[in-house]
Amino acid sequence: MSLKVSERTLEYFGEAIASCQSIVNLSDLFMWSQGPLWAYLPHDVMLFSVADSQSQWVLSDCLHSQPLKGQVVNALIDSHHGLLAQLIQESRKLQMRKLYIDATGLSAQPIAPALSKAVLSLKLGGVWFADTGALPGFHRVSFALLGKQLPEIDHLQWDWIAPSIQTALGRVAAGQTRTDVPSADETFEAQVLTARQMEIMKWVRQGKTNHEIGAIMDISPFTVKNHLQQIFQRLKVNNRVQAVAQK
Repeated sequence: MSLKVSERTLEYFGEAIASCQSIVNLSDLFMWSQGPLWAYLPHDVMLFSVADSQSQWVLSDCLHSQPLKGQVVNALIDSHHGLLAQLIQESRKLQMRKLYIDATGLSAQPIAPALSKAVLSLKLGGVWFADTGALPGFHRVSFALLGKQLPEIDHLQWDWIAPSIQTALGRVAAGQTRTDVPSADETFEAQVLTARQMEIMKWVRQGKTNHEIGAIMDISPFTVKNHLQQIFQRLKVNNRVQAVAQK
């Protein structure tokens, strides 16, 4: 029985590696994360960021099949204090490019108590994290998988699949990186919002719905909604109308 399970796991592993190579945008990434990757590593949430040479996040997102509250998304992906930012900081401190933390906040590595507490308080299960370190073109690519069913896999397999995901994220970032110059209306926003959130606000100003913005940006309407909740918090407003009027 165990041999059969092992063979099935290896089959899922091979499919996840092979299909990852066709990812070119966020829509591809979401579908892959919910399909081949989930079959191999059942997870509930995928976090990722791609940073430039100044360590500014040029692409970041939180992919999840079920809705998450805005506060939870912010606690996961906030570029200063979110779980992903803490994982990146911890990996730098430990000089380790991969970390596994179980659902109780425990890890084989000597992680900071604050990081262990953050994982435990989120109640989203275990965490697999990987970071590239410095790279040509993009300074750093990082991602994490979280889930209550997330298994502690063989590290050799993780060493194979993590670079495949990081390469895919680099391709997505290359196609998504913003090149337009912010308008005068965006001056205040540029001080408090990420590039991703600025792009969402651009479409909000044009009257686009969450579904329309999701289609344009290759993300789910749920993800758009979560981004908007973070935007409202950062701009200290309550709705879209107030956000658009904010200067």
